[in-house]
Amino acid sequence: MEASDEARNGGWQAWAPFWMCGPSLEGATVGVVGFGRIGQEVAKRILPFGVKQLLYHGRTEKKEGKQMGAKKVPFDDLLQQSDFVIVTCALTPETTNLFNDSAFKKMKKTRGFH
Repeated sequence: MEASDEARNGGWQAWAPFWMCGPSLEGATVGVVGFGRIGQEVAKRILPFGVKQLLYHGRTEKKEGKQMGAKKVPFDDLLQQSDFVIVTCALTPETTNLFNDSAFKKMKKTRGFH
């Protein structure tokens, strides 16, 4: 709706294929919560987009993380530093309510949450 309204009100005046697509991954800090098989595959796929820094939070440090230049950090640091937070961990009793009001308050106001 936002794009439609903007186009009707003259906001779209020239060819801009990525207009209204949101912020870019280029130059961004991306945090991945859960760096198992799925988290690692997600990380591999976003790195070519020019990510400045890749952070992850998981139970153990992963050699695969080092190989791709990722850094294991505490959960709160990941929340505070990331421009994008991507959740790939399994839903378990341990991760239930991991992203509560307190967690969202630690994140940047402009962050993307996926």
